[in-house]
Amino acid sequence: MEMVENHSDYKHLPGYDDRLTLWTLKCREWLKQRGEEPSLIEEQSLSKLGVAALSTDFPKGPGKGYAVKLMTAFVADSLKDTLDPVLQPCATLAWSLTKFQSVLDDADMWLSETQAAQALEAGMLYCQMYMHLAATALATARPRYYVRPKLHSFVCETLGRLRGGSKLNPRFLSCWGDEDYVGKICHRAKGSLHPTSLSKRLLQRSLLFLNSWLALLS
Repeated sequence: MEMVENHSDYKHLPGYDDRLTLWTLKCREWLKQRGEEPSLIEEQSLSKLGVAALSTDFPKGPGKGYAVKLMTAFVADSLKDTLDPVLQPCATLAWSLTKFQSVLDDADMWLSETQAAQALEAGMLYCQMYMHLAATALATARPRYYVRPKLHSFVCETLGRLRGGSKLNPRFLSCWGDEDYVGKICHRAKGSLHPTSLSKRLLQRSLLFLNSWLALLS
């Protein structure tokens, strides 16, 4: 959102949806040039981002996993030379997260001293920039960033372990498929379940499935 609002490539278009459409086209072309499948990125729009009122609602993002990783890399590459003071924090945010991910992707199960230091530095920079952008947006009644439980887990678990001397690559403890699977399950369940009982009902249905599977083995 910050990019399509402030970058010169998008300012000539009148509406957010038009700008997000152009952003999608540019992102897909960027992926194509790097040998990635352009269709990984869905068409972006205000409704897709979950923005009902630009001054009060929090964008929720279109999805998880690999597609978000690619979009972050596209933003980092597109803003790497920006001199716009509004976009520079966004550029640093995208670059630091992309750097963190690339260090882990290029490493084996055990990080070297250099890789661990690079991952910790990039991860901490990402968190610092996210909090800076969140505070700035909130102060201007544009709360586009908010602290999810994932961010707390990222700091306490992943970065905390690295700071404590761990050399185990966090990439070997999770994968994009896990994230996507959980997201799909929750998306399907939300339509028929009340949010307050979602976790309980999911566990109950998992137990029913497990029991039926065990019955087939007996």
